[in-house]
Amino acid sequence: MWNTGEDFKNLDEAFSSIKQITALTYKEKLEFGQITFQQVLTDTNKNNLRTAASYYHDGINEVDNNKRKVSIGNALVLFKKLADTDTGSLKNNDLDNIVSLHEEFNELEKTNLKPDYHSILQKLKEIVSIRENQRKKYPTDSTLIHNLANNYNDLAYYSLYTKEFQNAIQYADTGLKVEPAYDIIYTNLALGYLLSKEDHFNEAKNLYEKYKNIKMIYDGRSFKEGFLQDFEDLTNAGIISKDDKRVERIKKLLNDK
Repeated sequence: MWNTGEDFKNLDEAFSSIKQITALTYKEKLEFGQITFQQVLTDTNKNNLRTAASYYHDGINEVDNNKRKVSIGNALVLFKKLADTDTGSLKNNDLDNIVSLHEEFNELEKTNLKPDYHSILQKLKEIVSIRENQRKKYPTDSTLIHNLANNYNDLAYYSLYTKEFQNAIQYADTGLKVEPAYDIIYTNLALGYLLSKEDHFNEAKNLYEKYKNIKMIYDGRSFKEGFLQDFEDLTNAGIISKDDKRVERIKKLLNDK
């Protein structure tokens, strides 16, 4: 016998209290491990695919970073699969989810002691590709324009960490064309010029002179603070050598009144 935790007058009353077991939902089957990710991939029901994509998307809240990356990867595969066939608002929602997942993956990658900057750049390129296509449809969307400019700024910044200085220049230039007022991009444009193997020292010097006493609109810091912090960060990362004469000349220029 077992203890039900309740007292019944007779067997009829006891049996009447038993609730009918209902079939598990698709999400519940995922939660209980009755459906594997490989099985999800072979499912042709779009509602099931969307349920699974949302389930794995929610999994990014996992405490364990490795498990979060797995969930992000699974969700990305499914949202990309849905985006290939969805249209209208559903497709836009798929693409927005893809962007947010790439961003979440990059945030996780940046917490590593030695981040994979090439991986970060690849995710950013995918984000930019999506947002450039969206901008063709919504050319006056100010939020989209600002986010895209910020993505180009990030591409320029992380290109510095892979020593792709010409790419940093090109991405910064593109970002400024997307949103000329997004002035923080000048910090990465200046660094691209300064560290490039091409002779761009004068272009860099002109930017440092022009902006050193100005406060950044979006960042809140002065450009001088931003410039010097970038030098410190890139030196600590081994991108700038401690005896780099070009950098020392610019530091002196920034500190001169």
